[in-house]
Amino acid sequence: MKIVFFLSLALNISVLLAKADPLSEDCPQICPALWAPVCAFNGKCSKTFSNFCVLIADSCAKTNGEKKFEFKHDGECDISKENLCKEKEECNGICTKDLRPICGYNGKCYKTFSNPCIMNFMNCENRQKNLPEFRKISNGNCSPRLQECY
Repeated sequence: MKIVFFLSLALNISVLLAKADPLSEDCPQICPALWAPVCAFNGKCSKTFSNFCVLIADSCAKTNGEKKFEFKHDGECDISKENLCKEKEECNGICTKDLRPICGYNGKCYKTFSNPCIMNFMNCENRQKNLPEFRKISNGNCSPRLQECY
C-alpha cells in the first residue's frame, strides 16, 4: 500500500513538473484525476485537496493577498483534530428595512444592527473572511457605555 502511495506521489510530482509553465512560476496547468489526498493549512484552517498537484494549483491561483494553503500532511484532514475550513457560502444581502434593533458582540466590540437579518448577512461575510461573528447580546440598541465597533 505504501509503495502505491509513493508511486502515485511520484506521478503527481512528475505531472506537476511536466505541465508547469515556466512563465507562471511552476504553476500546473493540468492535474491528474487521482485521489491521493493531502491536508493543507492556510494559517487559519485546514482543507483536504484531492492530490498535491491540486494543492499547488490552488495556491498559484491565490491573488490579492489571499492566504495560500501549504502542505501539512499526507491523507485527508482529520475532523476531530483540525480546524477545517468552511466551504464558501452564498451571502444573501436581501433584508427588509424594518427597524428591530439588536445588540451584537463579536468578542472584541459591540455593534447595533437595525434587524437580525443585517447581523446574519454581516456574519456570513465575516465567515468568508475568517473574521469573528457577532452574537446577539440583547434586543434594542447597544448601551453607549459599551465599546462600539467602527
